[in-house]
Amino acid sequence: MLTPFRHIAGHLLWSTSGTVWAVWKVTPLTGGYLPARVRQELLGKITSLIRSMPAMAPRLFVLAARTDPGEVAERMVEDLDWQRLPAWAQTCAATVDLLTGQEMHERTVWLAVPLPGKAGTTATSLAALSAEIAAALGIAPVPVPQTEVQAAQTEADRVHASLGGGFGLRPAAPAEIVWMLQHALHRGLEEPLLTDAEHSPLYGSRVHGGRLHSPSYADLGQVRLAEGGQDKKPAAGSEDRKG
Repeated sequence: MLTPFRHIAGHLLWSTSGTVWAVWKVTPLTGGYLPARVRQELLGKITSLIRSMPAMAPRLFVLAARTDPGEVAERMVEDLDWQRLPAWAQTCAATVDLLTGQEMHERTVWLAVPLPGKAGTTATSLAALSAEIAAALGIAPVPVPQTEVQAAQTEADRVHASLGGGFGLRPAAPAEIVWMLQHALHRGLEEPLLTDAEHSPLYGSRVHGGRLHSPSYADLGQVRLAEGGQDKKPAAGSEDRKG
């Protein structure tokens, strides 16, 4: 599977097709236990938001993030001096023991908006062709000029301002954008934790010498295959199958 992006700068993503996307996490949907009326109201607002931007062709992704028992415990003691609450600390420990080995997921919502290009369709096609050749030859993608990065950020800020603040949009981190790709590749197997990506400084591009340079994303498209649908540890001397 080919990695669909060349560069990630903050919440901006340069795709292999030449389009620049801005990605936000939608925060109001905080779990699977909201009242039905509240959930429908929130989904209705998000749907209206998407329909209000038909010319921009935004994308809305609803992904189930794997939840670790440790995350549940951390939320149970958040903002509490749990060391002074031994009974509650024991309850948290018992909860971790109870949930260990259980499959748990939390619904997450992401909004991706393609930013209008100012360089024209010819430049976009050339960028896409260059990205395809670079991927085939295994070389680093062509750096993006800093002026283009600044222009894309200005456009993303304009889009964010036009959306208003009622949806709790938060710019996605580079590691969260990578998590979205890895979630699709590892679905049904040992999925990466979204909480690890939220605080990770990895995968972001850096401006150097007036140009945006990226780390290698080549290995992100490798797919794990579990023979017979069973995700078992390989026997001694064997390796995971990859395709």
